[in-house]
Amino acid sequence: MQNQSQWRKGWLYVCIFSLLVICVPQAKTAEAALDGSEGLVGNRIPVGTTYTSSTYDPTFDPQNIGDGDWYSIWKVSANTGIIQMKFAEAVNLKSVQVSTGGIGDRYETYTIRGLQNGYWRNIATRTFHVTTGGNQALTPISVQIGWYDGISIAVSSTRNWVMMSEVHLVPTTTSTPPAQLPALNKNEQVSLSWKPIADVDHYQIRYGTTSGQYTDTVTVASDTYNNFTVPNLATGVTYYFAVAGVRNGIRTNYSNEVGGMRIRGNPFPENTGKGASSEYYRNPVEYTMDGDILSKWKTQNNSKNATLSYGIRYPLYIDELQFVITAPVESDITYKIYEQGRNGNTLIGQKTVHVAGSLSPVRIESIPIEPDWYQLLKIEISSTAAPVEVNELLYISDRSSMTGLQATPQNGQVHLTWDAVPEADEYRITYMKQYPDVLNGQTITVQADTYQDYTVTGLDNNSVPYYFVVNAVIDGQNQNYSNLVHATPMSYATGDPVPKGTIVTTLGYYDNKPPENTIDGDLSTYWIPNTGDHKSGTINYRFPKPVQLSAIQLVSMLNVPGKQAFTIYGLQGNNWNLLYDGKIQAYFNPFGGVLPAIPVPPGKYEGIMILTETKTTWVTFQELLLFYGANTNGTVLTDTYSSVSIPTVSTDTY
Repeated sequence: MQNQSQWRKGWLYVCIFSLLVICVPQAKTAEAALDGSEGLVGNRIPVGTTYTSSTYDPTFDPQNIGDGDWYSIWKVSANTGIIQMKFAEAVNLKSVQVSTGGIGDRYETYTIRGLQNGYWRNIATRTFHVTTGGNQALTPISVQIGWYDGISIAVSSTRNWVMMSEVHLVPTTTSTPPAQLPALNKNEQVSLSWKPIADVDHYQIRYGTTSGQYTDTVTVASDTYNNFTVPNLATGVTYYFAVAGVRNGIRTNYSNEVGGMRIRGNPFPENTGKGASSEYYRNPVEYTMDGDILSKWKTQNNSKNATLSYGIRYPLYIDELQFVITAPVESDITYKIYEQGRNGNTLIGQKTVHVAGSLSPVRIESIPIEPDWYQLLKIEISSTAAPVEVNELLYISDRSSMTGLQATPQNGQVHLTWDAVPEADEYRITYMKQYPDVLNGQTITVQADTYQDYTVTGLDNNSVPYYFVVNAVIDGQNQNYSNLVHATPMSYATGDPVPKGTIVTTLGYYDNKPPENTIDGDLSTYWIPNTGDHKSGTINYRFPKPVQLSAIQLVSMLNVPGKQAFTIYGLQGNNWNLLYDGKIQAYFNPFGGVLPAIPVPPGKYEGIMILTETKTTWVTFQELLLFYGANTNGTVLTDTYSSVSIPTVSTDTY
């Protein structure tokens, strides 16, 4: 068993491993979303839908239009075709959107029929002139609003073949479903979360052990939408869940389906580095630790042999590894676990398991390894018949893990709270500026009763974030680290978001970093201009109505810290009045480089225009914040930070 000082042995090797680099813009062309579904709105066709087609070319099955994959298609080698969908549950519709593709200037007519009370009837017809090549989402086709048990789409084209890549269903506003998030599978519990929707009386969760077939229902209150633990689930069984809101006895459409499994084990720390000897581009290795039991990593060309590598940002005490896999056919699969070191790899665990073959995720027997602190793991997998596929990897440890660590920035200090660990004698707080060098950070040992109230003092203001982890000590043994959180102490107050309905425009943006990122309330997202080699640009904000302002505040970061130039105008009447022309020191702060507030002549403004320029690196403008009211005294010009309410960094509001 290694002691605390020996944890450092793997740190020299972590730098060699390709760990995830956060929030650093790099010179690359814009990339499409993983599913490639540019321009599609509404929701995918519900899981459990049955598909039929008049005819289709081999491998181009009709169910391809509902699989969420922009590049899998339904295709007919004729200029007409009909595809029919019957839903497992009735769906409310106001429009239907089709994505088509291929080359050839053509006209295509889509006729949509809806199934109600056992009868099919026409509900929409529309003709499109398609000129561009490649997959494209057509404008949604408005239908007669109503609840439908199914739809059919007949298409005729002036081209001699027809195809669809995806079909999306657009509901009315009152029937828009909750946006379902992946289930959390941890410590033999399945927790569901979704984004709340307005004015619902309650939510209805349906679930079952077969995708698209729900046999059980549970009702939860309207304020229960975050980490709801589903009761009475069997261990090791894959369950499928969908959620709907209910208003006045009428439900919304159901959300997209997610999967979960009661399973022993804990998720690996966020931002654990991941690598694989081979992977299919649509099933990357990140899926093995994304918390989604249905997503999976698979090898290129369905290989039966592969290697996984993981670099953990700080030491983790592990006794066993728990895999969830997919093996379509009966196989014997061998797992060899190695610790990677300076002088080679050391075998620390090995096991061969027999799987019967299933298209659903299955839990295999956990694999014991030599109990110790680890940072670099290598896993070799070989299968006798099934291609290598891993849905999720968790770890099992007899050392307690910290949960719930939150950090609140203050003036020259950061306030910490965390969940108590039973039997903890004391806690160790480790913090540092250099991310993610946890082992070289400063350490403070605090008493066991301080978990709800400890403040780290003597920190630098207004520059880069500090990173914090905490671990308990029980009977002299160090327990596993908490999640890693960040906070940036500031000597000045932080402004408020722009008004809802603000319109933001620019001359362009680069690398999928649009100007809307600067008003989304997330200080870690940003706009990159598409002008001046990305080192200069202009961004314009138009408020929905004039607002009373006393100061504005810019949130911006530079990968190479330095002076960032800003010229700022305020719109009053028909005049753009100069408010500021100067330079402000900006740092690398991927979580929100909040700069000092800039007082403006108190008054009502209809908009703000910002011209910005850097010399050292690209413009990375994160957010515009405002100070409302007419008096700047005691707010942005003096130290009143302690009187300002600041959200904790563990929430989704930073």
